[in-house]
Amino acid sequence: MRHRGLFVALAVFLALSAGWVGFQTLTGGDEPVERATVQVPVVTGDDHSRNTDGGAAVSGPTGDSSGVPVGYVRTAAGARAAAVGWVSSLGSLMRLGPIATADTLRALTTARVAAATIDALRAERDQFTERFGADPSRAIWIDAPLAVDVAEWSPDRAVVRVWAQLVVGAPTGAAVQAMWRTHTVTLLWEGEDWRVDDVTRIEGPTPQVTGGDLPSTGSDFAAVAEWTPAVLAGSSVGGT
Repeated sequence: MRHRGLFVALAVFLALSAGWVGFQTLTGGDEPVERATVQVPVVTGDDHSRNTDGGAAVSGPTGDSSGVPVGYVRTAAGARAAAVGWVSSLGSLMRLGPIATADTLRALTTARVAAATIDALRAERDQFTERFGADPSRAIWIDAPLAVDVAEWSPDRAVVRVWAQLVVGAPTGAAVQAMWRTHTVTLLWEGEDWRVDDVTRIEGPTPQVTGGDLPSTGSDFAAVAEWTPAVLAGSSVGGT
């Protein structure tokens, strides 16, 4: 298995020439992450979303840890849902307090990477404060998955690619930034759940932004950031 740096994917690209690159967590050693639970029906459009008995699967999540989804089925559909849940929860992880963050990351990641992931997120929170002059608990951080692909799958390991748009900033101060990036999430079946063991991230593909758009204020984005992620709609995570 590759020991590439596991990026908790909280990396931020704020300007074309800006040097602040965010949260790079798992860097090959021992690194941590935690999780949560919720129940969500799975799509039945392909073989990945079915149990071995041919019936429609429930992919998860089945619960949550501090509002972050956990609890997925040992199928390709479950791995796919776990990767999407990971990406969509990065903003929640940024805003949690230190103790809740550590507990949640341990639930989300493998034992191999949990500790390093916790340390990396702490460093990322410090960088956010330096960049925006705001406490991370008030961070505008919306990582919205747009498309997902299961690149590899077995009962013990899966590699899932998630294309997402990141909106990041603070309620006041500099303009809120947006970027597109692709996360490649490696998951292992550990502790009766899919756990993140490695994440790499590349920028793009990036569409052309419509010219002449007037940016909204940070307070507008702050209100939306409180909404439940659309991928968790209908589950018990982040709402009802």
